[in-house]
Amino acid sequence: MNYRKVTKPAAAMTLSLVLAAGSMTSAMAATANTNKEENIYVNLDDNGSVDGVYVVNSYDLKKDQKITDYGNYSSMTNLSSESKLNEQNGKITVNGKKGKFYYQGDLDSAKIPWDVDILYELDGEEIDAKDLAGKRYYDHYRCR
Repeated sequence: MNYRKVTKPAAAMTLSLVLAAGSMTSAMAATANTNKEENIYVNLDDNGSVDGVYVVNSYDLKKDQKITDYGNYSSMTNLSSESKLNEQNGKITVNGKKGKFYYQGDLDSAKIPWDVDILYELDGEEIDAKDLAGKRYYDHYRCR
């Protein structure tokens, strides 16, 4: 297996997922005069199928204020403080402190716009991901 053959596509896929998801248009936050960023992360199984999708919303708060946002999440986690996230009919509210505020929303299901298929090889032979763990490959990278 050529190490570059596996790592370059895997790195490119990961980077592509993060960049494309990060550039998706976010729902408009109702919090006035507040910059919001939304990043979507996709976890993949070893075969490339979607294992989970979550959204991290971040706000740059100029002062302590109530944040109002919208989303349809199966669960939510405040990543910045102990303030409780309240959800009612897709409307999310929380009291945020001045500075950066982050919260994560998990999605029950989401379709990503790509089909991902991952193939693992070792010494030129296809190998199952479970059998690959802990294996070492030296043939192509020996010190000379």
